[in-house]
Amino acid sequence: MIKKLIAIGLMGGLWMFSTSALAVTPGNVNLENTATLFYDGNATGITANATVVVNVISSNPSLSDVGTITKAEGQEITTEATYTITATNNGLDTYNFDNAGVPSISNATNATLTGVSYEYRDDGGSVITSLQLGVTALAVSASQGNTTITVPADGNDTDGIVNGIANGDTVVILGDVYTISAPITESGSNNVVLTLDRGLDQAVTYDVATGVFERTTFTVRTNGASGVGSKTDPALATSYDVSVALTGTVVTDATQATASDVFTVVVVNITIDKFVRNVTRDNCDDGGACAADLNVDAGSGVQNYYLTTGTKVVDARSAEVLEYVIRVVTPADGALVNARITDVLDVFTSFNSGSLKILGRTVSDEGTGDNTGAATPAFPLDPGADDGGLLINDDTFVATGTEEGGGAVADNKTVYILYRVTVL
Repeated sequence: MIKKLIAIGLMGGLWMFSTSALAVTPGNVNLENTATLFYDGNATGITANATVVVNVISSNPSLSDVGTITKAEGQEITTEATYTITATNNGLDTYNFDNAGVPSISNATNATLTGVSYEYRDDGGSVITSLQLGVTALAVSASQGNTTITVPADGNDTDGIVNGIANGDTVVILGDVYTISAPITESGSNNVVLTLDRGLDQAVTYDVATGVFERTTFTVRTNGASGVGSKTDPALATSYDVSVALTGTVVTDATQATASDVFTVVVVNITIDKFVRNVTRDNCDDGGACAADLNVDAGSGVQNYYLTTGTKVVDARSAEVLEYVIRVVTPADGALVNARITDVLDVFTSFNSGSLKILGRTVSDEGTGDNTGAATPAFPLDPGADDGGLLINDDTFVATGTEEGGGAVADNKTVYILYRVTVL
């Protein structure tokens, strides 16, 4: 028996069988019937047998639809898309990924895709070029709540696998999802008992050949750390298609089973701005006196801050205090995970301990040392300290103290990070 090529995963509830898919006679099963002739003088009769071996037929497996995936430009991907695939035939089939195991990328719009490629991988992260799915059927009826089912043997009594189904596999019976939870022991008899991880949700009967269909998952991930590509024009929509396709090896009537899907990657850009003002002297956009602080968590904006580009310049003198604001904006469907901000103090400034805020909330970090090398006060945005910067958050973050954020920023959010320094 062929060894399983992919670790088994589960995404329940994504696929339901049609009525026609429930009736199945397992492949490799012998159909036998015996004719007996009785006559006077021979009460036991004489017999004649005819045996038929059922073939495994090709049937297109069910493949879940991933749809559209949105990512921020330059993001590295761990898992780009996860698919659920379920067998619909009557026995073991091997499905090879087309394009030598590498999904094709097409229809790129306003995107730079240099170095971007995708691979099929199992849930352990190993690259795969094929997967296998098994199918069998009930040989004996079972009541609701039973934790075992009986299926026909497949003629191989030494491999612990029945028609491609083995211990640990996920299977679907009458639309309900189970896991084979014990090693399969084949005794050489016509039937084999499979142990389920829980009781049957409904009674099953063998007289309609109730199928036991294997289900598994695979992922399509970026190859390496090249990410999803970059936008060439932030004002324009950016996207490309990734085509996923499999072909079975079992041939029926000169045809092979196939399954395919196309998912679209939409690349959005994240914006970051940095503003500064001199809080020691009146030096604000509105021409008036600067407020002592900006109520950034109320969304009042940054109108009192000079952006340090163009014609606007903030001047400062020794011993004066400067206040910096970093603004991060995520677009629709542009959520960030493990988002960190780093910054480096100019050598002629000193961080004002306790001045760091995220959305108006005072935070600290485990950074060690500021730009002068002193142990305190630490500059939390120092990229060389602890976790490589300051984990930020949006307004859904629930703080229990002054710790940094959790790194999660949802889409359509604006995050302000504020801190002060003194000019030396």
